[in-house]
Parts: sequence; C-alpha cells; structure tokens
Amino acid sequence: MPIDINLLGEDGKRLFKEWNEKVKKHNKYTVKNKYHKEHNMDMWHKELNDLNNYYRKALKAMESEKKKEMKELEKAVKEAENSIKTKKPRCPKGTRRSKKSGNCEKKSMQSRKRCPNGTRRSKKSGKCE
Repeated sequence: MPIDINLLGEDGKRLFKEWNEKVKKHNKYTVKNKYHKEHNMDMWHKELNDLNNYYRKALKAMESEKKKEMKELEKAVKEAENSIKTKKPRCPKGTRRSKKSGNCEKKSMQSRKRCPNGTRRSKKSGKCE
C-alpha cells in the first residue's frame, strides 16, 4: 500500500527527500562502475534493497503514528459533539416541558369541553349550537 507523504507533513517530506537523494547517489555511474569492476553487482543490489527497506519502514512507522493521532483527534471531536447534544429525560405523565424554563410543569386543564355530536361551537358566543 502506498505511503501518503502529504499526511506525514514536513518530517515525512524531509525523510522522503533524503531517501531519494541517497538512492540517486547510489545509482550514479561512478558507484555502479566501482562495484561492476569488482564483479560485485550483487552487493550493489543488496545495498540498494537495504536502503529502500530502511526508508520504507521509517515512513511506514511515521504514517502509523500520524494515523493514530488522527483517530484520537476524531474520537475527541465526537465526544465533544456528544456531550453538547445530551437530551433531558422525559417529563412524567401529566406534565410537559416549558419552552421558557425547560423544566417539567403540570398541564393546565382545558377551559372548554368538546361540543356534543351534531353541534358545533359558535365563533361569536363560544357556545355549542
């Protein structure tokens, strides 16, 4: 899986740049030719692989640390959101929550009862007709 250099920040970019410089230096003609003249190209390949493995492991460790930090930050943000959104418990029967105070208050009884079937309340007088 590729390593995300942008996630690592300045330290990761610096380490990646250092890795590229060392690989370029190792791949130069003068270094390769030195190993070639000694008939020791296997050693050159081994050193290149060791170099790559070292920097890959270092970058991977750095990436895993950053991911842990990101998870911890996300967890802290979720906890903060949850603490803000806490609901109050329900009011007991016969009470309701007041919009002004937020406390449970007794319901007021209705002042008017329903009209019997077949009649309706007059708007002017307020009586059943």
